[in-house]
Amino acid sequence: MKFSIVAIFALGYFFGLSAFSSPVLSTNELPQYGSHNWQTDEGLPHNTVLTILQTNDRHLWLGTAHGLASFDGIRFTVFNAQNTPQIKGASIRALCESADGTLWFGPDNGGLMSYKDGTFSVLPLSSNAQVKALCETRDGSLWIGTLKGLARYKGGQFTWFTATDGLSDNSILTICEDREGNLWLGTGRGLTLFQDKTGKPVYRYFDLPGDSVRSLFCDRENTLWIGTDGSGAVKMKGIILVISPRQTGCPMTL
Repeated sequence: MKFSIVAIFALGYFFGLSAFSSPVLSTNELPQYGSHNWQTDEGLPHNTVLTILQTNDRHLWLGTAHGLASFDGIRFTVFNAQNTPQIKGASIRALCESADGTLWFGPDNGGLMSYKDGTFSVLPLSSNAQVKALCETRDGSLWIGTLKGLARYKGGQFTWFTATDGLSDNSILTICEDREGNLWLGTGRGLTLFQDKTGKPVYRYFDLPGDSVRSLFCDRENTLWIGTDGSGAVKMKGIILVISPRQTGCPMTL
């Protein structure tokens, strides 16, 4: 099976989300969508696309199984081990843009990389940890989820948090900051709320259907949406509401 980038767009919108942010429409009122499929023949470095990010300059960045690609709407610019010596690994599973416009990503060989003003930089991580998730919070901290724990990068320094410090699991698969500044972690053993407002980390754990949390999203109403591995979607706002995949047609894994 081939995996590639497929663009779905409504007429009148280009690289925007306006069509998705409007009020719920009836079936007859929905805009007409078209699609286009890009693969290696169109310039992708690999047909397996693992993560996508749109930066403030409206470019799309794609982490693939064979390097990084930037898409300006017409063509791809590829950065990988063949043309960028700083990129040692192949697969890129996490992307994040910081407030100053720096693009952060983690190749699968371990380590954290940044790209700004045409320059790539490498920041080695402890134990050569593989980056799975990235999130910049409002205080300017860059949070890095790895298979060996959680790291915070701020002021040029790394601070690590692991199961020894209280994490439920060292496999941090996704990270999300809610509208109140709380940090949520999706791990290989469920959902964790991480708070470090006093300098002493506090952890709260939540029982969910299934063990692994693969994706997190906080909407404009501060509702946390949780994608699990094999148990559908969970909506959390004050209490946990499980959305059954059988009742909603939701795929088993998000």
